[in-house]
Amino acid sequence: MKMSDYAATRFATLDNLKEGPMRATITEIGMDEFERPIATLSNGYTVSLNKTAIRTLIEANGDGDGTNFIGKEIEQVEGEVTMKGKATPAMKLHPISPAVSAATAAATAAVAKSAPKPAAKSDMDDAIPF
Repeated sequence: MKMSDYAATRFATLDNLKEGPMRATITEIGMDEFERPIATLSNGYTVSLNKTAIRTLIEANGDGDGTNFIGKEIEQVEGEVTMKGKATPAMKLHPISPAVSAATAAATAAVAKSAPKPAAKSDMDDAIPF
């Protein structure tokens, strides 16, 4: 048992970026109590993944259940988003790990879809000696 298992979650905020961008590796993808995706980072912080962050991670690492994001390095920077026509300060996420090209992601998906499925075996397939 580690005492850190009982500590409150440290969510990264804009205040953490006052001294500059933060780099970390994604160590876990999970869901918060509101069923929104969150990423746990190697620096001890947790980041709530909004739609823009998820889209950014998918573009860099391909789509999937989120496990493909684990082990990927990201950088969190100060930025702005437009909400209801108004620019609002926000934390933005940039992938650092080598990106998966769209062509590679599409080719991988195509191969998986076109891979032959094993034929069903039946009892009638036994060799019959004559």
